[in-house]
Amino acid sequence: MSSQQKSSTILAILATIRLVHFFLPPYSPQINRIEDEWLHLKRYELSSQIFDDEYELAIALIETIENRANNGNYSVERGCLLVRKGLSCNCYLL
Repeated sequence: MSSQQKSSTILAILATIRLVHFFLPPYSPQINRIEDEWLHLKRYELSSQIFDDEYELAIALIETIENRANNGNYSVERGCLLVRKGLSCNCYLL
């Protein structure tokens, strides 16, 4: 069965239970909230810094997110941002 046939079958099943599936483009930053946050971090918070490795970048991101939360500019919820070389897992969602 081809992928088109599978897709048609799945869409038919969804229609029988009155669900509609919307196909999204593979890259759609305008509907992904994190894109705006990442742009702000890159452009305003981290733009003047140089990092030796991924670990330093990860630590800078964690500190920046914590500072933004402490300053009251943004709300921060728990999610997951793993730091491989660190001893702990720091988890955040903006």
